[in-house]
Amino acid sequence: MSQQRFEELLGRLLDDNISADELAELSTLIATNSEWQLETAQQLETAELLSQATDELKVDSLFLAALHSRIDESPSADPPTVPFPKTMQPQPAGKKRRWAIIGTVLTLAAAIAIACFFYFKPENKSAQITITDVSGEITFTGDRGNINDSLQAGDRFDGGTLELLTTESWITLRFPDSSTLTLTGRSQATVSQRKQKKIIRMKHGHLLADVTEQPSDAAMLITTPTSEIEVLGTRFYVDSQPDSTKLVVNEGLVRMKRISDGQQVEVAANQQIVATTNTGDQWQAKRRQPPQQQWKANLKNDVVFGKWVSEYEILAKKLKEAVKQGKITLAQAEKKMKLLDINRGSVYALPVIKQKLQLAVFSISRNQKMPVTGSRSAVLYLRGQANLPCKIRIGISTSNDRGEFSGTYVVARALKPKAKKNGANRNGNAYEIQVPLKEFQSKLSQFGKSLDGKELIECWIEAKGSKVELNIQELKITKK
Repeated sequence: MSQQRFEELLGRLLDDNISADELAELSTLIATNSEWQLETAQQLETAELLSQATDELKVDSLFLAALHSRIDESPSADPPTVPFPKTMQPQPAGKKRRWAIIGTVLTLAAAIAIACFFYFKPENKSAQITITDVSGEITFTGDRGNINDSLQAGDRFDGGTLELLTTESWITLRFPDSSTLTLTGRSQATVSQRKQKKIIRMKHGHLLADVTEQPSDAAMLITTPTSEIEVLGTRFYVDSQPDSTKLVVNEGLVRMKRISDGQQVEVAANQQIVATTNTGDQWQAKRRQPPQQQWKANLKNDVVFGKWVSEYEILAKKLKEAVKQGKITLAQAEKKMKLLDINRGSVYALPVIKQKLQLAVFSISRNQKMPVTGSRSAVLYLRGQANLPCKIRIGISTSNDRGEFSGTYVVARALKPKAKKNGANRNGNAYEIQVPLKEFQSKLSQFGKSLDGKELIECWIEAKGSKVELNIQELKITKK
């Protein structure tokens, strides 16, 4: 019980989500156990060095944080822009809190743990994790905060943090017992193994796992912002986001705990469940339904990367200005507002500075009761606005019927937006394209040439060019 409680409290510590009472409890636990002292110091050191590396090396993260802040303060119909910060921004509250927590915890264990960490590297080679496949831009932060952005198949490590930086990135890890984990797309997770116990702390993204039978007292533990998942041996898929975690079990049995209220549910083969921040509702796993071959994005709820702006917000801003200028009365403005659907709107692609592109990502699987599978006879339909002609790439990530990652399929198109009959909209000109799914191709032959019959996980649209402004008003997959 103490081991389980230690891991739970350490997870909350790393997520900056620990209360004062829980911090005191954690301090008491690690004071009596040298292994826990070492584990705490290693995890905190890695987390801090990763945070520093993110500030210093991944400038697009700073840019997007500023961008989100600006957008939230002032919703606008215009594709949002924010000048790139020239100087380092003040540390966020969570980072300051972590330093305060580190000081408190390491008061009890710093000398022993840090000394062990820096001067006594474990020689237990049987605990090493092997990279079996890797593709795309990935940053790894490992022992002593060493950063490696040139990972290769065959590389081995004992633990560290993996950050996948592009929509086409993916990596597969194999543990000594032949269990495998695959991270795909824009994902971030810290992976470690202590003795026989495997611990994965997911910040966000997609994880597909094939886990061999685990010792009953050393189940694999996966933590996300909203859940804790205990695995004894199974195939499953996890979609982790800040406010929700979806678990799909293909084989075996998995226990999931919802952090918001402590409820626990056992999820069997061919079942799925979503853990959110809700409390008090009837939370239970549901059987997966037969697959469908059609899908329409709920732009507001399915967006993973991009900025949702509702037409309601846009009109409210315009009407407020019109009332202020005396062009219409307040009563007339209220009447117009009642006619508008609050759920209608657009998703604006956001800039990824390092890659000089605009990107929008949508989950196909997260909010679906039925899995969506690819069909050669289906067509992807995309509609929106763009300010300039540009080249775009549309990608779809997939898994196979065994729950394993099965490649990303991509198609390229030249986008030539056209002005509407009444002239160009201030957000740009309209575009509309249709692409048969049979034209999507994978760069890697190991996944096959077609996504026909594969489960569709995520869809993304990227536009090349730092000056391009792109929004998506409709995205769907439909039969011809």
